[in-house]
Amino acid sequence: MGPSTAFKFEPDLSLDTYRTLWQAALKHAKNHSTALQRLRAANQVALYLEDLNDFELLNNGTDITGSVWKALHPDIAFRSEAEKAAKAFVALKSEMHASSSIADNITLLETVAMPKDIDAARLLEVWKRDLRQGGAYLKPEPKKEAQRLTIAIQDAMDEYRNNMRKDKQHLELTLSDLYGVPEDYLVSHPINSRTGKVHVNYSRSDVGPVLEYCQIQATRETVFRMSNTQASPANESVLKRLLGLRQEKAMLLGYKNWAQCQLEGTMAKTTQTVLNFLDDMHKVVNPRVEKEIQEITELLKEQDNIDAQAWDMQYGSTRLKSHLFPGFDPKEMRRYFPVDKVLPAMRKITQDMFCLRFGETDTTAWHPSVTSCLVYDKGQGEEVLVGRLFFDVFQREGKVDGASAYTVRSAVSDRQLAEVVLVASFQQHPGACLSFLEVRSILHELGHCVHALVGKQRYVQLAGTATHRDFVEAPSQMLELVFTDKKLFDFAVNAEGERYSR
Repeated sequence: MGPSTAFKFEPDLSLDTYRTLWQAALKHAKNHSTALQRLRAANQVALYLEDLNDFELLNNGTDITGSVWKALHPDIAFRSEAEKAAKAFVALKSEMHASSSIADNITLLETVAMPKDIDAARLLEVWKRDLRQGGAYLKPEPKKEAQRLTIAIQDAMDEYRNNMRKDKQHLELTLSDLYGVPEDYLVSHPINSRTGKVHVNYSRSDVGPVLEYCQIQATRETVFRMSNTQASPANESVLKRLLGLRQEKAMLLGYKNWAQCQLEGTMAKTTQTVLNFLDDMHKVVNPRVEKEIQEITELLKEQDNIDAQAWDMQYGSTRLKSHLFPGFDPKEMRRYFPVDKVLPAMRKITQDMFCLRFGETDTTAWHPSVTSCLVYDKGQGEEVLVGRLFFDVFQREGKVDGASAYTVRSAVSDRQLAEVVLVASFQQHPGACLSFLEVRSILHELGHCVHALVGKQRYVQLAGTATHRDFVEAPSQMLELVFTDKKLFDFAVNAEGERYSR
């Protein structure tokens, strides 16, 4: 079996083929679900966790693909179909988590064959939590209500995200309005020959450089207000409905609130633990924040003769860095991070650090700008294929904004393979450059990708980033700290061939 046929994730699909595939997969998953919901006898239950794991692999390889395509596919009809697929699998999962039979089988497994290994015990805890939160232990009528609320919550979340993506508001600004923004930003935003203005939308790659570098306060205010009112007022009622549905479900399940419900599967476990942590952090961080705000306010009053507002904080922070460190210019620093050099450099850093090799693949993705590679683990002396990594990092119409990572898992023989999509929203244009924070963001998301690729577990529900939700960011955040090592900046060269030396 070749690498390309080892994966379930098939990016190069027609809409009709995708519809046929996900509906066939759903039918298969439902048949598997029916088998799992049959009561087992004491002498039949020993392998029940393996059966549940088989279902998770089947579900993961299709549902998450739907989630990828509804977020990233350039065709709106394809995104709509992917949303139908994702909803269908959410409904099936909701049925599974409300199953009294599955709950009884797991109770029997604990009674007659309590697993001794830590992974099996952890998986049992995950399933018991999901069954509690799915309503499996409720009486029939409340159980039906719990299922209805689960689907209604998912629908509200989808509506909220879709409203964000459908919002086409933008600004038309003159070059004088944008005075002070980096040159590469203007190259990426050519002047409209008809209007003589520059089109700026709400995406982070459009908004960020304006708020950070533009010297015109009125422009910063206009862009700030636009970016903070996306999908408003449309999403105000959606958010209110979503919060109400979550609280209703939490109380139906016996929790005080949605936060308590969500924290059950975390290391923190209780709302009080989180509140104590936030209070401790506030005591340490807040004095420093207040000091920096005061310094920004005084600096902008002295140098720009303005009273600093919320839309001036990013700009003021940039000015403060240059003020405190003479000769340092964050805008100038961008020139050392052209996109076409950053991505290969981040790949090399990741390969060297984690004993991986990124091999070429001829896979055709969902958009010409998306690239991919096969990932091999060299850590054990012999190269082993562990997955496939896609880079979807450029801004385009209809694509979800921001940086994230999606994972799809499948199984081949006795091995799990992970397929991971690294998502960002950078400008795709010759000469486009990134800020230091954007480069660090790529390394952060690559941390999630590596975690997903090499974090193997016997059970798919425990593999890679499927860990405690208040821990999942820790590996990537620690990886960010590595980027403070100057030895990693060998790739940082500007157009004149000069290396970054500060």
